[in-house]
Amino acid sequence: MRRSRAKRTRSVASAIAAALVVGALIATGCTAAPTGTPENQTGGSTEASPATPGGATAQPPGPQDEAAIKAAVQAYVLGQSEIEPKDYSIEDVRMMNDNSGIAWAAVSIVPKSKNLDGAAVVLKRGADGKWVGVELGTSIAGSPSFPPEVSQQFFGPGE
Repeated sequence: MRRSRAKRTRSVASAIAAALVVGALIATGCTAAPTGTPENQTGGSTEASPATPGGATAQPPGPQDEAAIKAAVQAYVLGQSEIEPKDYSIEDVRMMNDNSGIAWAAVSIVPKSKNLDGAAVVLKRGADGKWVGVELGTSIAGSPSFPPEVSQQFFGPGE
């Protein structure tokens, strides 16, 4: 049975995300397990420094946050897919605080093979300081999983 391109793309993105998680966990020595409520069981998380107040402007994170974000991305992707970490790299790590002061991050998942599509991952830092994956996909701008100002800063103006 043939799957549509959209379903294959989601499957590939999910598999890639999973692979990245395993690689990051091994590289950082972190352990992570699926977390969240039943409606948001999105994957692992890692601790980072507390969120700092600020405006809704995306910027590169500091070294500590970048390492925590990448480890959380790898855990989240692993929880969502079956792609090997060696098949993708994590690039364009950005971080911002929304209008409520909640910290968000977005990354690009870039395939090493031309047979796979790239994807984006959005994460949220919880009150406990851990980064948790919220959304993974090839077209997630405007997702109801995160506030409009987060989508605007990470992905540009909506349609």
